[in-house]
Amino acid sequence: MIGRITRRLEARSGVRYASSAVVFDVDGVLIRGAETVESAPGVLRGLRERDVPFMLMTNGGGYHESTRAKKLTERFGVEIYDDQIIQSHTPMRELVPKYKDEPVLLVGKRYEHLLHLAKEYGFKYPVSIEQYHKEFPLLYPDMDPVDCEALPSDLDLKQQPIRAVLALTDPLMWGRELQICCDILGSNGLPGSVTSHQGVPLYSSCADFVYAAEYEASPRFGSGAFVSALEALYEELHEGKGLSDITRYGKPWHRTFDYAYRRLQESLGDQSLKRVYMVGDNAETDIKGANDAGDPWFSVLTRSGLFKGSGNHPEHPGREVIDDVSGLLHIVDAFENEN
Repeated sequence: MIGRITRRLEARSGVRYASSAVVFDVDGVLIRGAETVESAPGVLRGLRERDVPFMLMTNGGGYHESTRAKKLTERFGVEIYDDQIIQSHTPMRELVPKYKDEPVLLVGKRYEHLLHLAKEYGFKYPVSIEQYHKEFPLLYPDMDPVDCEALPSDLDLKQQPIRAVLALTDPLMWGRELQICCDILGSNGLPGSVTSHQGVPLYSSCADFVYAAEYEASPRFGSGAFVSALEALYEELHEGKGLSDITRYGKPWHRTFDYAYRRLQESLGDQSLKRVYMVGDNAETDIKGANDAGDPWFSVLTRSGLFKGSGNHPEHPGREVIDDVSGLLHIVDAFENEN
């Protein structure tokens, strides 16, 4: 999959001359809710014409990368490939060798999509909260279990413990998900077991606490708000002992920027990137993440989403600030002309 980026470049020019690449945030940079930022399609076409590779890295998720690529292709009128999409949970593919044949609990919304996603990644026994609640209805007696996909016939959750909790997106039924997650994380993976410490690891791709949407009066809660609530409840439930085994994905976490750079570099073979632009509207995720990652990352803060300041962000300043993505091509061209 990775090599398709390189083959597309070679098909155009035979040689790839660009020494930089671009990674875009999506919400607030290329789109705002149902609206497309006016200049976004032209900028993406401009990068293609310049043979500058680009990827889209979002803290959103819930669908397979190919589904997101198809939707964005239709929106922008520019072909986007699934290997150009990094969602918050995309780096969790690297967990498959460890948990391939083990039951893992999925947290989020639209569980039919999440189960498909996890199986496409290579997990053999993904279990949704809906499925787990149906198997053990007393864990959340405030509502009846819902109809959902049957568990595999060779999976017995009374005997086979949950080995990891994967928080892929924020859920809709917070009460049910918070209760069952606390039960599992504070156990050895089997229902009814209680440990004095966190017994099951949590892998969270829920990053953004807030995000910019069409409602401009104030930002909306992002998927990270759910994990904030989960951490607070777990700590109170365990008398001040917080979650000790949690791995975070998404921006601004270093492992996601490392994953994106690795994907870009693998696609280019021996040719090294001198600069990777991170274009984002959220100073605390996009810009902080790029700044913390260091060279060759180069942060570009836009005013088209969460950030509205007239100058730069005081705590997490972008190395460049632009009103919207229309100002990006000038920055890229200036650097390429120097190199």
